[in-house]
Amino acid sequence: MNYLVLFIKGMAYGAANIVPGISGATIAVIIKVYEQLVGAITINYKKLLANAPFLIPFGVGAVIGLFLFARVFSYLLIEFFVPSQMFFLGLIIGCIPAIYKECIKESKLTKHDILPLVAGIAFMLILFAFAGQEKTGVIDGGITLGAIAGVIVATFVSGFTMIIPGVSGAVMLKTFGYYTIALNAVSEFNIALIALFGFSGLSGLLIGAKLISTLIRTKRKLVYCVILGLIIGSAPSIFPYQDFRLNLEGTIGIFLFVIGAAIPVFLGKRNNN
Repeated sequence: MNYLVLFIKGMAYGAANIVPGISGATIAVIIKVYEQLVGAITINYKKLLANAPFLIPFGVGAVIGLFLFARVFSYLLIEFFVPSQMFFLGLIIGCIPAIYKECIKESKLTKHDILPLVAGIAFMLILFAFAGQEKTGVIDGGITLGAIAGVIVATFVSGFTMIIPGVSGAVMLKTFGYYTIALNAVSEFNIALIALFGFSGLSGLLIGAKLISTLIRTKRKLVYCVILGLIIGSAPSIFPYQDFRLNLEGTIGIFLFVIGAAIPVFLGKRNNN
C-alpha cells in the first residue's frame, strides 16, 4: 500500500511539471515528500540503493504521470484554457498555507525574513516578464548544433529549477522558448528529443537537488521563506487576464479555482493526521 501511495504521489509530481506555472516541487511539499525527495536524488550509488524503496515507485509514477498527462494537458489548455488556468491557479493559492507553516516551523517570521520572501516574489515576476517566444521553428528547420545547444541549456536550467517549490520547470522552458517543443516531444513520443531533454534535465535536477538539500540542512527557514515568495510570485502569471469573462466558462473557472485551492489544503490536513 505504501508503494502504491508513493506511485500516485509520483504521478502527481510528474503531471505537475508539465503545466507552466505549476511546480512539481510545490506538490511534493504538499504531499510531504519534498525533503525526502531532494535528499534521495543523488549520484551516490550506496545512497541511491538505500533510497530505492522510495525512489523506484515515486520515480515510475512521475514518468508515467509525465507521459500520461502531456497529451491531456495539451488538449485542455487549447480547448478549455480559462477553466484549466483557474484550476491551476487554485492549486497555487491552496499551497500557500502549507509553505507558510514550513516557514514558521522553527520560529515566527521576523523582519529579517521579509527580504528573502520579497526576493522570491520579485524573481518570479521578472521571470514571467521576460518569457521568450517559442522556438518551434528551430527544430522544424532541422536539428543543428545551435538547436541542440539551446535545448541542452534550457532543459538543464529547467531541471535545476524543477526541484525548487514555486519555480515551474515548464515556465523556465517557456522563458527560453522551448516549452512547446518539449510538450510535443513527450506527447508524440519523439525518442530523440525526449533523450536530449531527459539527459540535460536530469543533470540539472541532480545538481539542484544537491544544492537544495544542503541549504535545507543549514538554512531551512531562509529556504522556505524564499520558496513562499516564489509561489506567491508565480500566481499572477496563471490568471488568464486576457481571456477571462464572467460568463459560463468563467463561472466554471471560478468553481474549479475553489476545487483546486481545496485540494492542497485537504492533502495537507490528511498528511498531518
